[in-house]
Amino acid sequence: MPEQIEKIWSKSTVNGSMRMWGTLHASRGGNLVGWIVDTWTEGGEPPRLRPKMHWVPRDGKFHHMRMNIDYRSSIQMGEEDTDIEPTRAVFIKATLGLWEEEWMAEQAKKV
Repeated sequence: MPEQIEKIWSKSTVNGSMRMWGTLHASRGGNLVGWIVDTWTEGGEPPRLRPKMHWVPRDGKFHHMRMNIDYRSSIQMGEEDTDIEPTRAVFIKATLGLWEEEWMAEQAKKV
């Protein structure tokens, strides 16, 4: 049976024409596991990026994702996305770096 993870935090951002939302996930034991992210562009300058979801585990690799919407909705993480657009990859990595710093700062305030 796959490891059970839970969403512990969510964020969204806009940077020029780039858009992104993400949810941080942890194991039941509290260890950070990775992010589900969706990125796309709206208007503005090229490149034009269609919405695309990725699973980004702690190793920083991008994996394809597929959502199954039914009475038992689930998300499937797929193979590594080795064809991700460079602009999208840079934006995701930079944004996740900032978000993780922000999340850690919030956790430090709680202690």
